[in-house]
Amino acid sequence: MKRLLMMALLACAPAHAQGLVEAMPLPGTEVPHTLAPAYVRGVQERLKRNGLYSGLVNGHADAPGFLSAIARYQTRVQLPLSGEMDEKTTVSILNGVGLDR
Repeated sequence: MKRLLMMALLACAPAHAQGLVEAMPLPGTEVPHTLAPAYVRGVQERLKRNGLYSGLVNGHADAPGFLSAIARYQTRVQLPLSGEMDEKTTVSILNGVGLDR
């Protein structure tokens, strides 16, 4: 619904604004690595507390070992193995699914 509204609003917008709609991820699709550092930090903290991540909690999705930790988590809770911080994985981690602390 939001996407349709944005498309309608941008139909009359200048050409440079048209790219905004194409850049918006569709619901249920992969979360981009440019995710807000606060979300990445929250995921890193939860994975670290549960022994799945040993790297720095710095809010950077490209931190060494972070995507491997994501893959370990996905395996643990039987999510599709992508090794990426996709929407399902991120929501699952932030909600504490399969995590002790």
